[in-house]
Formats: sequence, C-alpha cells, structure tokens
Amino acid sequence: MNLREVKLSDYNNICKVVYNNNLDIYDFKSWQDIWLLNPYYKKIKNEWTKGWVLEHKKKIVGYFGNFPMLYDFLGKEYIVAVATCWVVENKFRNYSMLLIEAYFKQKNVDVFLSSTANETGSHVFKAFQGNNINFKEYNENLLFIFNHFKLIKNFKIVKKLKFIFFVLKPIINFFSFIINFYYFITVKNINNNIVIYESFNDEFDYFWNKLKKNKNTFNFKRNKEWLNWHFNYYIKNNKIYIITEKNNNKITSYCILIEKNNDKLQLKKLCLVDLISLYDNNNNYEKLIKFSIKLAKQKKYDYLEIVGFNSNKRKIIKKFFPFYRKFKHSRYCYYTSNDFLLKSLKNSKNLDFSMIDGDAIM
Repeated sequence: MNLREVKLSDYNNICKVVYNNNLDIYDFKSWQDIWLLNPYYKKIKNEWTKGWVLEHKKKIVGYFGNFPMLYDFLGKEYIVAVATCWVVENKFRNYSMLLIEAYFKQKNVDVFLSSTANETGSHVFKAFQGNNINFKEYNENLLFIFNHFKLIKNFKIVKKLKFIFFVLKPIINFFSFIINFYYFITVKNINNNIVIYESFNDEFDYFWNKLKKNKNTFNFKRNKEWLNWHFNYYIKNNKIYIITEKNNNKITSYCILIEKNNDKLQLKKLCLVDLISLYDNNNNYEKLIKFSIKLAKQKKYDYLEIVGFNSNKRKIIKKFFPFYRKFKHSRYCYYTSNDFLLKSLKNSKNLDFSMIDGDAIM
C-alpha cells in the first residue's frame, strides 16, 4: 500500500472511489478551486498539502482532503486544517488510519477540524486526543418543512407499507396546510430594508472589521475574499442568497442561504449557513429568520434546514416552532495542542459554529 500527497490530476480516480461509496464531490473546476482560490493557500505560495491518497497496485483506493481556513479569536489569527471527504474502498478499510495519521502530522496548524464527521470519524478524533463539540446545539438540526407529504414519502417504513401512506395522505396534507398557514401569517410583515446580494463586495470587509471588535467567539474570517472563496461553487451556480439588513446604507446584519438539494430523494433543500448581527441584536436575527422562511416558501423549497449556531440564536429560531432532527454523535470534532485554545473551545460561549465552518457546505 502506498500513501502519497494528492495531485490535481488525481481527480477522476478520486471520483471513482467517492461514487463507489455513495458520496458526492464537486465538479473538477470547483474542486481544484478549493485550493487554487484559497486566500491562505495563495499567500503561502501553494505550500499546503491538498490531502492524501492510498494506492494499491498504482490504483487509488482511498482519499482524504485537506484545506486551510483562517479563524479570528480575541484579536489573533489561527490556521485551521479542515478535513474533508475521508473515503476508502471497503476492501482496504484496514489502511484508513494511514490517511488520518498523515493529516494529524501536519506542522504549523493551530486547529484540526472536521464539521461533517460520521460516528467513526468522531471516534477517530477522540483516539488522537481530539474533542467532540457535544453541546446540544451541534447534535440537533432544526427543520422548517413546507412539503410534509414529499418528505414523509421518503421514510423507509412508508416505502415498505405504502397502504399506510395512502390512508394517511389526507391527514398529512391537512397538517401541512395548517403549518404553512402559520408560517404565512408569521412572516408576512417584514420591513423593506432588506437587500439581497449574489456575491460579497467591499461592504462585507467594512462589516467584518467592525464585527471583529465586538465578537469574542472563535470565528471563521468573514471578509470579502474569504467569503467569495468559501461560497465560490454556490455563487457560480446561482445557488446562494445573501440577505442583508442595512442602516444608513451600511450592513448591520446578514444571513446566508444556500441551495443544497437532496437529489437521491428528489427533495429541494435550502440551508441557513450563517447568521450574523453587528451588535448581536435579537431583533435583527428574528427578522432575518422570518425572511429566510418566507424566501424558502416563495422559491418552493421542500424544507429549510439549520445546523449549529449558539444557544441564543437557536432560542430565537425556535420561536417559529421548527421540527427537530437529532443525532447520536457530534459531527463537529477538533484537535489542538494549544492549551489556551483547548480551554477556550470547551466553553460553549466561545463557539458559534454553523455550516459555514469546515467543509459542511461542500
């Protein structure tokens, strides 16, 4: 078995492993742009390992992606190595640890982060003295469902017992009507100082510089350059809504929504991936959440999904009575040898992770 660093020319062979294991991957252009357009990667002149592959008889049988993100915390900048798409052919799973060992051996990294770890990945991080973010906010997704019929139709038990679904169909439709009517009443009155952007401009640099002075959380760097890099795929494919609230022509709060459909189940899904207010204003958050629900309904998405966010933001979101999807394990895992960061990241008050963190949007 041979372990080596990833090359961009490996893409087609990596795809074969990914698809064989029922996972997804960006198209080649978007995949290579994860590194080639990455502000930190460009700054250090490409001196960053894109990941590793396992080869058996010169055939790629495993892959582990790795890209950098910058985070700000209490006036200091930290380098985060993000794990993405850890996949190995079933026949060679015994060699999986070679990939994770290579990842953790990297130098000049402050935090190693995975935001989409499955149960196995979660245990692996612990085995390497890593930590899971086990606060309730990160083990429970919030869902605003607009098409209950279509969603329930995909439940395994419904697929097996179709006659039950046929009997319950009128009840489901009536229930769905009541819920959607509630959403309609709740979100119909929203002030008109909302502006929707298709990409990130200089206004976001101004916003971020002010935000840094007011925030004490471990935050992904949200200036124009980093945001355009992170949402590059969604901007190019018109799958993003950047909803801003402005005062005196300056952004005071914003949220980011991305279209992330479940093609296997033929479900249209919108995800709320960022929710920021300059002064942590609850009224701003409430208005943006209302607008997000309204937009998702207008654009005929089957549901709106919300992952993560701190307890205060989730408290506001829960005012609108979302459904809950609970997980047995934490998908947010990290490792750091920095004692200050280790202590800080164990305090929920310093965290406000969402799908903007790590590789969750990919």
